[in-house]
Amino acid sequence: MKREFDPSKYVFVRAVHVLSCLSKSSWEAKCEIYKRWGWSEKEINTAFRRQPTCMGISEKNIMSTMEFLVNKTGYDPLLISKTPVVLLYSLEKRTIPRLSVIRVLISNGIVVEDYKLATLLCISEKNFLRKYVTKFEGTVPELFSAYQGKTNGL
Repeated sequence: MKREFDPSKYVFVRAVHVLSCLSKSSWEAKCEIYKRWGWSEKEINTAFRRQPTCMGISEKNIMSTMEFLVNKTGYDPLLISKTPVVLLYSLEKRTIPRLSVIRVLISNGIVVEDYKLATLLCISEKNFLRKYVTKFEGTVPELFSAYQGKTNGL
């Protein structure tokens, strides 16, 4: 399938870098992993055009992140293909702590489940803490513990 990029955009540079670092067999192995999660060739290429680095991360990281997001938190794998940036963040350092906080807030009726995963993961640490942890820690004292992984919000 043809990968169309605008050479004047920075994403083009990232795509060239990723492609130059991957062997054909590595590319194919990563495609097979995404296909196991229900992604079509078209969805894989769309994800690559949006976030080329989604093909640059290790197969192990792709699998562990997809397993967590799909099996543990119930995200639709096809929605993940539309926002592949969520695959780039560390599970232990960013994804799990932030989703633990959100689950605690949802269980306490403070936030609704209608949130965008990419928004939660992409905002800075400072803004996430301000918006979701310190803002509500008086109402929900276990929030900081959930964020630190001391309680299991998931």
